Amino acid sequence: MIATSTRIIVRKQDAATQTAAGIILKNPNDRPRAFAVSVGPQVKSLITRDDELIINWSRVDRFEYLEQEYFLVDESDVWCVVE
Repeated sequence: MIATSTRIIVRKQDAATQTAAGIILKNPNDRPRAFAVSVGPQVKSLITRDDELIINWSRVDRFEYLEQEYFLVDESDVWCVVE
């Protein structure tokens, strides 16, 4: 494996709203939230582990590891870091 990757591994968490009574409401128009799990050594932006990202979901590669779902995203497909 070449260590010149500009890729980021993210995990996805669906956007949902919880009411005071504990009812979870899902809006189909909300985009899932992405959290950085690992950042490639050649990523030039200030993305770090556990950052919440807004990404271009149409250009991700999906994979599973230890029964968990992850996505591989190129740095150019990260639209912004949520603060």
